[in-house]
Amino acid sequence: MTDATTKRSATIAKVGCLVVAAAPVLYIYFFQDIRLKYFVLGSGSWGFGVLLKMLFHAVVMKRFSKEQLATQRVAFLSGFVSGVTELGLAFLFLSFLGELTFWQVMAFGTGIGAIEAWVVATTPNLLKGTVLEEGVQSLESAIAALPTTQRLLWEGIAPIGERILALIVHIATRGLIYVTCRTLNIIPALLALSVFVLLDGILGFRLLIKSGSDQIRRLAQLYF
Repeated sequence: MTDATTKRSATIAKVGCLVVAAAPVLYIYFFQDIRLKYFVLGSGSWGFGVLLKMLFHAVVMKRFSKEQLATQRVAFLSGFVSGVTELGLAFLFLSFLGELTFWQVMAFGTGIGAIEAWVVATTPNLLKGTVLEEGVQSLESAIAALPTTQRLLWEGIAPIGERILALIVHIATRGLIYVTCRTLNIIPALLALSVFVLLDGILGFRLLIKSGSDQIRRLAQLYF
């Protein structure tokens, strides 16, 4: 029964995430007549940003002890670096592109959300080998211990909702970065960076670095 529930949940999550990846790209491409290069450049900026972030985790984060990793300061640092790398690369790419229409900016952010959703749907053990691997396993074990209906919710439905929310965040933050590119007003970029500090750091990093009986509750807070 447990294996069947896990398999069903995984299938629902995978299909749902792939739909989240494909649907907005197809809509913007076919109905708004936006060239593929804007999606590709958006996803490319994310890819280079993630490489820099992975390098930081491999070189810096693994130097911290478990006690240090669980502190608010390190969580803030993780979110800050995540924002600087991803948004910094977005700034460079958007500066190269120059003036864009609303739907071209949407395509840039959508390309990021789509490629991330595809990676999440197709890559098992995404955080294996990082300082977050143990926390991921702890959260998965906590969800696996839930009743069947709750497991379907957290394993099958919640990941789809997460990808939708992540898509919105990627579009919104890159839109803010675009405003900074065009106006040289740093406030929109700082607002975008604060989103990464909160979601990737203070809430997201601490969710996975600190295991415990309240981990599912903290996951719900992150979604909220």
